[in-house]
Amino acid sequence: NYDELEKDYQELDSSKSQNSEAEIQLQVLTTEHTAMTAQLNATCADLEEIKTRDKADLQAKEDEWKNRESELLFEMSVLKSRAGKAANEDVTMDAGEGEEDPAI
Repeated sequence: NYDELEKDYQELDSSKSQNSEAEIQLQVLTTEHTAMTAQLNATCADLEEIKTRDKADLQAKEDEWKNRESELLFEMSVLKSRAGKAANEDVTMDAGEGEEDPAI
């Protein structure tokens, strides 16, 4: 009877010891999980900040390119206009030199 009680006690003590170890492991894992979650949250926040900054940079570049395109289109129209005026002046000057057009 005593041997059975001692055996039961040792099993109970062993079980308690295993439970204590499991609780310690659980506590360590919980702490690691909390730390890992905090790191992931910080990384997500950093990535979101980078994403927002990059979107703003991209929008600024697109606006800059659109403005430059408008400037170039305006310059092209001015150059075309000047070229057209120069061609008209050449035609008027040629007509006023006193030479008669053979077709006339």
